[in-house]
Amino acid sequence: MSWFKKKEKAVTPVIAPEFAGVVRDDAEFYKGTMEFLVKLCGVLGNSYGPLGACTLIENSGSPIITKDGYTILENLRFDNAQDIALHALIKRVSYNLVKTVGDGSTSAVLAASFMYEALAGMRGYT
Repeated sequence: MSWFKKKEKAVTPVIAPEFAGVVRDDAEFYKGTMEFLVKLCGVLGNSYGPLGACTLIENSGSPIITKDGYTILENLRFDNAQDIALHALIKRVSYNLVKTVGDGSTSAVLAASFMYEALAGMRGYT
């Protein structure tokens, strides 16, 4: 048994790298999320139901004409980092519903609208 304490190494603090992204406060994030969901529900809602309209998707290959909400959701592109993250989340939820239920249009529209309603309910908005 040693009577001498071990000399502890000096701890150097780790300095976090500078954050390169956009930092938004709660109100800005909420507003951006609600605007995104309104846009998304508008696009997807046009194809919803038996009287829904067909959507033309232009891509680098041949164009696609569809009423399937999941196909539309899958082919949307966004520039804003927050919109990209929300789009990926809704695509993931919708994909899991497609695998379970087998219906892309319904699941894509419902995933977006449920998220909108949940967030609106949290803030007391409708």
